[in-house]
Amino acid sequence: MHQSQLGPASAGLFLCDSGEALPGTLRDASSRATKAFYPALSMCDTKPQRETNKLAPVNLKRLRAGLHGDGGGLWLQVTPNRRGRSWVFRYSFNGRDRETGLGSLDTIGLADARAYAKQCRHLLKGTPTTPPVDPIEHRRSLHSAAKLAATKAKTFKGCAKAYITAHQGAWRNPKHAAQWPATLGSYAYPIIGDLPVDVIDTGLVVQALEPIWQKKPETASRVRGRIEAVLDGRRPLGIDRARTPRDGAVTSKTS
Repeated sequence: MHQSQLGPASAGLFLCDSGEALPGTLRDASSRATKAFYPALSMCDTKPQRETNKLAPVNLKRLRAGLHGDGGGLWLQVTPNRRGRSWVFRYSFNGRDRETGLGSLDTIGLADARAYAKQCRHLLKGTPTTPPVDPIEHRRSLHSAAKLAATKAKTFKGCAKAYITAHQGAWRNPKHAAQWPATLGSYAYPIIGDLPVDVIDTGLVVQALEPIWQKKPETASRVRGRIEAVLDGRRPLGIDRARTPRDGAVTSKTS
């Protein structure tokens, strides 16, 4: 960072994220005490922090290339050609300098960027009952949790429709292409259509196929294959085609 961007500390006072001003003579003692309780925090207690809210909304589009600090770890990054302008939050965690992007100025205004930066500072401070958290790792954990929740929320019907859309271009036989949604709609969807794919097991598939296994064994076999194709990535259901669910002889080869 350039000195011209940060500026000197004012009158020997240093500002922490809490907004409290510490005289320079007391800073060392405060720093040692803070490190004893919050060892992960280093930015707040080892670097002088000026006041926050230094940037003006009307000037953001006119700032030159480089980094422009708003205070409290929030910076506006302007690319050399001055076309790209994005927010970054700079901080230190466990003695390591880090930064995380907060979004483009085109979509994230100054007020929202300040709110995001404040959330990051709260994560870094921790609470009396929770330890400090790295904002980058916190974001990753949120993304992972959201991805997992989305995966669990995918229903068999939704996955089947996506599968048909992705593969129907390669099905040259129009009759075959029409049979996929028709047979799944008649036999699979009523039983497993609205269920998350993660809960579908052999027993549920047998329940869907049982009404037609004796009367329409060829259709039942095709539906079974289509169900397994939709559930690609999971272990094969392993239903023995030569046996029927009616006499209780259908078993899972993988059990």
